[in-house]
Amino acid sequence: FKSYFPVHAVFFTSRFCHNGPPHQNNVIFTHNNILFLQIKPVTIILTYIIVFCKGYFLMTGIISTIFGIGATVSLFLIYQQKNRSKLLLCKLSADICWIIHYSCLGAYSGMVPGTVGIFRELIFLNREKHKWCNKIIWPIIFILCNWALGYMTYKTPADLLPIIASTFVTVSLWLKNPYFTKMISVPVSIVFIIYNF
Repeated sequence: FKSYFPVHAVFFTSRFCHNGPPHQNNVIFTHNNILFLQIKPVTIILTYIIVFCKGYFLMTGIISTIFGIGATVSLFLIYQQKNRSKLLLCKLSADICWIIHYSCLGAYSGMVPGTVGIFRELIFLNREKHKWCNKIIWPIIFILCNWALGYMTYKTPADLLPIIASTFVTVSLWLKNPYFTKMISVPVSIVFIIYNF
């Protein structure tokens, strides 16, 4: 059993399936100025799988880049804020972007700080509104969560970098003075740049 398929797709398939060029004994005809070649359905299925996979990985790379830029912009905006609440909102936005960025790359240890960070920023944002959010136990809980999740996703020593950075971030965000938060964020950003390479 064979099917007819556009010849440009057959050339694409032969390139990736190592079948070589189309054989002369295959039936070739034209329809609406498109050259068709008689091939097996298995080759057609393989072609579509290859096209889908290439498109998927290209798309995740684009999405990863977009959200990586979004996270970087959000982190840059942190340094422009004088108000602590706006500073925390920028950090929350950066963490959401980092989670999507690292998930597209399959770097799950890089997702840990962002995941914990979302809950951390939501608690820290409400320190003035709710007394239970202002307890010293919260930064300790978030630091321990980071290290526990980091341990579960640990593969190489480089995986410790985002966990160490997140520990400093938690301390810096707990401080009520935005100046100290910004100062501690500088070495944290350097650690994440090293991790990304």
